[in-house]
Amino acid sequence: MNIILIGSGNVAFHLGLVLSKKHNIVQIYSRNTENATELAQLTSSVPVNDPDKIDRNADFYLIAVSDDAIKPVTELMPLVKGIVVHTSGSTDMNILNRFKNYGVMYPFQTFTKERKVDFKAIPVLVEGNTTESLNTLIQIAESISDKVSVINSEQRAMLHIAAVFASNFVNHLFVTAKQILKNVDINFDILYPLILETAKKATEIDPEKAQTGPAVRNDTKILKQHTEILNNIVNDEKLADLYKLLSERILSQSKQN
Repeated sequence: MNIILIGSGNVAFHLGLVLSKKHNIVQIYSRNTENATELAQLTSSVPVNDPDKIDRNADFYLIAVSDDAIKPVTELMPLVKGIVVHTSGSTDMNILNRFKNYGVMYPFQTFTKERKVDFKAIPVLVEGNTTESLNTLIQIAESISDKVSVINSEQRAMLHIAAVFASNFVNHLFVTAKQILKNVDINFDILYPLILETAKKATEIDPEKAQTGPAVRNDTKILKQHTEILNNIVNDEKLADLYKLLSERILSQSKQN
């Protein structure tokens, strides 16, 4: 399969590397010439930064850019016969409807260039505007992943929201925990075993059953103490409010179960 990769960020980087093992990456199109050149060298392809130079005869055009950039990028692209897809979790498939064949190939994982991932274990979620487009998408997705599923745009958007809670917000809470510990000169790595055990339990048993802590026990004395520390010692009223809000949600959900 001859593939044109549109974009050169984290998602494009990892997709380019894994797809180049099974397919022919023809070009890397990106406004960031440095990133495009780096990825082109790794995938034995050609970097381009002019949309008029995008090859019109490829089989597959993979748009891996930020959500806000998808529409402007597609408007710059030439009309092509190959299948054009984006990799967004929250953007509707039909944003690509100026093309005859289009769809979505959403790798459901968080990506950082510096960190290797096992693509075979990553869910890849696909959607196509025609049966033919969908079948081709499934074929390409199955060449890089053992976990390919067909889901529609509504399902994908809801999944993306869940992912923000399960990954982005959780990571922000890690950052917050690190900042709290700085107040008493304790290194963040002391939390590593706790973080790993929490994640392990969430994947092995129902997360509702795995919930622990003062909120689920309704330990009002500890909850009050923690809030006072955040207000008076950490001196962060908004963080204290967030602590109370999360604690209230945990307690409310525990009463429903």
